[in-house]
Amino acid sequence: MDKPDGHICFDVIRRGSREPLVVNNLLESAYATTDPNVVPYQLQTYIGQAVACQNTPVGSLCVVYQRDFVPDLQDIQLLTTLAMALSIEEERKRSEQALLDSYQLLEHRVDQRTADLKAANAQLHQEIVERKQAETALRQSEERFRNLIEQSQDGILLMDTDTCIIEWNPVLARITGITREEAVGQPFTLLQNNMVLEHRGTPENIERVSTTIKHYFTTKQADWDQLSFQSNVLRPDGTGCITQSIVFPIMGGEHPMLGCITRDITELKIAGEQAFQLELEQERSRILADFIRDASQEFSTPLSVIKTSTYLLTQIDDPEKQKQHMASLDKQVAHIQALIESMIDMARLDSDDDIPFQRFDINKLIDEIRVRITSIAEKKELALRCDLQANLPLIDGNHKSLHQAMIKLVENAFEFTPAGGSITLRTHQEKDTVVITVKDTGIGIHAADLDRIFERFYRVDPARSRRGAGLGLAIAKKIAENHLGHIDVESTPGEGSAFRLVLPISPG
Repeated sequence: MDKPDGHICFDVIRRGSREPLVVNNLLESAYATTDPNVVPYQLQTYIGQAVACQNTPVGSLCVVYQRDFVPDLQDIQLLTTLAMALSIEEERKRSEQALLDSYQLLEHRVDQRTADLKAANAQLHQEIVERKQAETALRQSEERFRNLIEQSQDGILLMDTDTCIIEWNPVLARITGITREEAVGQPFTLLQNNMVLEHRGTPENIERVSTTIKHYFTTKQADWDQLSFQSNVLRPDGTGCITQSIVFPIMGGEHPMLGCITRDITELKIAGEQAFQLELEQERSRILADFIRDASQEFSTPLSVIKTSTYLLTQIDDPEKQKQHMASLDKQVAHIQALIESMIDMARLDSDDDIPFQRFDINKLIDEIRVRITSIAEKKELALRCDLQANLPLIDGNHKSLHQAMIKLVENAFEFTPAGGSITLRTHQEKDTVVITVKDTGIGIHAADLDRIFERFYRVDPARSRRGAGLGLAIAKKIAENHLGHIDVESTPGEGSAFRLVLPISPG
C-alpha cells in the first residue's frame, strides 16, 4: 500500500494512538502542501481515529470539514465509538472465521482418517485445541463488544420477540434506576411494575407506537424502519427524568429482536433547548439506526467476496489464480472506499452546515463538465451532445456542490446507457427557474421504481449486480434541495430517461 509522507490519514495510521487526532486550520498547516486533498477541497478541520485490529493499526476513520472549528466532546466520542466498533467487528469476524474453519477441518479429517485410529485421535486432539483457542478468541471479541455497549453514552436495550430483555447497559440502568442484574432475563412488562413509564406526545403517536410494537411481537415481522418517542420515567426511588427513544426491529439474525436507543434529555428540557436539541438528538439516532441497517446491507456483499478471496488465497498455490483473487480483493476494496466516500458526502449534506453561495452562469459549469466527460463518453462509445440556451439568467449557488450533483446525474446516465447510445446535456429557462436536463437513450426505468430511485442505497437492479454506492441520486437530490430546487425524472423502459435539475433564478 502506498503511504506517502505528509498524508493526514496515513499519519493517523502510523501514529497508532487510541486518542483521536484533531487538526485545525489545515490550509495554513504543513498538510496544505503534503496532503493532496487539503487545498483542492479547501479543508479546514480534520478529525481522525486509527482503526486497529489485534492492537495493530489497519486503517483510519476520519471526518473533514470545510470550516475551521473545535469539535466538541460528543463529536470526538462518536468518532471514537465508530472506530472502536470497526475494530471490534473486524476482530469478531476473524475469530468467527477461525472457529468456523476449525469445525470444518475437524469434520473433514475425522471422515478421511477413520481407518487410522491412532493418527485420527492425535489429529482430533490437535483440532480440539485449535477450536478451544478460537472459542477463546471469540469470547474475547464478545467481551470487547460488551465493553463498547457498556461505554456507550446512550442507554441500549435489546429484547427478543417474547419481550424478554437480553441486553441492558449501565447508562440505561442509571436512566431507569433498575440494574442490569434485575433486568436481563425478565419480561419488559414485569419491569414496568417497578417504574412508571409515561409516553409523551399526541395520543395518535402513542397509539401508533404501541400498536406497531405489539404487532411486531405477535407476527415476528416488521414493515417499518424505526419509531421515535419521548417518555417520562419515574424511578423506583421516586426520582424521574425525560427520555428520547428510538425503537427499531433487528431482522438479520436467526431470531428477530427489538433494539432501543434511549437518551436522558432532562437537562436539555430544563435548559430551555427543547426544540433544537431534541430534533438534533432524534436525527442523530435516526441516522445511526439507518446507518446500521443500510450500511450492513451494502457492506455485506463486498465483505463476503473479500472473505472468500482471502480464504482462497491461503488454499491455492497457482500464481495466476492468486492474481485473480487479488484483483477481486482490490475491486471490492475500491467499492467499499467509494461507498464510504459517498456516505461522508451524504452525512455532510445532512449536517445542514451553511455552504457559501455565489452568483454564476450555469452554462459555464455545464461546459466544464462537458470537457471532463468527453473522453469518458468516447471510451464508452456514447455520443455526447450539448444544447445550452444562450444568455441564460444567473443563479445563486455553490459551484462545487452543483458540479458534484451534475456529475452524479451524468454518471447515472453513463451507467445505464449501452454503447452506441447518446447523452444530451441541455439548459433552458422555465419561468423563474433554470432547468438543466441530462437525457440518455439507455435502458430506462420502470414506473414502479421512479418514486424510489432517489432513496438512499436503493438500486433499480434487484440483484445489485451493477457496482456503485447506491447514493449518487440521493446526493444529487439533497444538493438540489439545499439550493431550494428539486430534481424530477421522466423515463420510458427501453427508450431512456431524462433527469431535470430545476434551480431558482437569482433575484435582481
